[in-house]
Amino acid sequence: MVPVMTYFTDDDDSVHENDIDALATSGITLGCNPPTNDEYCPDDPVSRDEMGSFFARFLEFRPQVYGSSPPY
Repeated sequence: MVPVMTYFTDDDDSVHENDIDALATSGITLGCNPPTNDEYCPDDPVSRDEMGSFFARFLEFRPQVYGSSPPY
């Protein structure tokens, strides 16, 4: 996938800039400084919560609503 635009201001010197922008183009990453989200924070560690969000967006996860007990 070829990114259509540059999303973040702090990844300009990264060899991974095109990959980071491709993740943003596909909606997998949103940025690290809401609500502006114009930074990627490439030197920050990724928490389990954040990685879970990446996976959920990649897999297009949609929460399911069940009755009072789960289906398993």
